[in-house]
Amino acid sequence: MKLSFGDQVIEIRPWGGEDSGKVLLMTRDPKLKGAILTQMYEFPEAFEHLADDACVEDMAGMWLIVADARKVGLFFDLEQMKPGCCVCAEAEEESEPE
Repeated sequence: MKLSFGDQVIEIRPWGGEDSGKVLLMTRDPKLKGAILTQMYEFPEAFEHLADDACVEDMAGMWLIVADARKVGLFFDLEQMKPGCCVCAEAEEESEPE
């Protein structure tokens, strides 16, 4: 699937089989890359690196990262006219009073 917002484009593909819950995010756009990197540093458990480096680029400048599709969301901020990335943090279970 491709999502585009003006000249900003991100492609999303399934990763690791149907039940893996993971997707491969691919973009050449530096704004999208920055939005995703911000979330990667705050929520490293929601992303997987394809190599030891924080980002993997092929010769065409495509940036690739694996994300947990159950935790990571992409959105477009229409007010600021820019893309974004968010991570849905799991609600902490409240312990019952003793």
